[in-house]
Amino acid sequence: MEKGFFPIIITLIMVLSLFNMVKAAEEDQVFFSITDPTGDDYGPGTYKYPTNEVFRSHKGLFDITGFSVKRDNEEYLLRFSLKKLTNPWKGKFGFSLPLIQLYIDNQEGGSTELFKEGANVRLDPRYPWDRLLKICGWWVRAYQPEDRNKEVNFWNAEENPWDVSDARVEVEGNDILVRLKGEVTGKMENARVYLIVGSFDPFGPDHFRSVERELSSWSFADLTHDNLDKAPRVIDLVLPANRDQAEVLGDFVDDYPLIYPFQIRESGNMFISLNKHLYFLLLLIIPLVIVVRKYWRNV
Repeated sequence: MEKGFFPIIITLIMVLSLFNMVKAAEEDQVFFSITDPTGDDYGPGTYKYPTNEVFRSHKGLFDITGFSVKRDNEEYLLRFSLKKLTNPWKGKFGFSLPLIQLYIDNQEGGSTELFKEGANVRLDPRYPWDRLLKICGWWVRAYQPEDRNKEVNFWNAEENPWDVSDARVEVEGNDILVRLKGEVTGKMENARVYLIVGSFDPFGPDHFRSVERELSSWSFADLTHDNLDKAPRVIDLVLPANRDQAEVLGDFVDDYPLIYPFQIRESGNMFISLNKHLYFLLLLIIPLVIVVRKYWRNV
């Protein structure tokens, strides 16, 4: 073999390595993140926490402050950041109190109806959902619109056919991390997502804790509205930047409040990060190519 071929071969190997490293970096990036204001875990602005010590001992138990999506090969890692996570009831995942629901619109068709009565909200008819994730301290469950009205309230997770048995859930500080296969969520890139947080009640409608007109140990209270028939059981949610939570959730005089999804768009930070990888790798490869060529010229 001509010695001139060796620099070419080595260069090709370097380029292939560069490609694989950039590809790995791309798959391991947080490609979307969104923040939510702190101190707004009060539903339409008027809700008060239950008076039991479990709820009174901390603030921000249902206050979601951020959400991000990370792609890792064929899986997604969803991170839910809350102001305060506790585990008074020994949930197996390391938290007990919040209930998180994500209605995901990522394909044609779908449903604008809630999976079950419980949250007391309406979804934007322009963005019907195709997948629903329900997350609490004991289980992760996934549904499609055709599953509506089929589920019964199984307390034992092992008996529920909608459990995502291979979901991996862990707590890091006040963050809940949920790792799921892409086939569970469907494609998350460019999806629209309704992200709502309630208080987990195993016996409540769709596992949401109720809202009453007076203070009590186990229910939220709204002391300002006379009629709570249409009041949302959502304590916090993530909205597009141009929407105000109190205004959105407070519109329940004549009907359940209409909520809006945010869109998962790939963050520019991902491409900045990839460009940094590419830049530094090229800085390493170019001198190596020069050295190799010089070496073979002198052989």
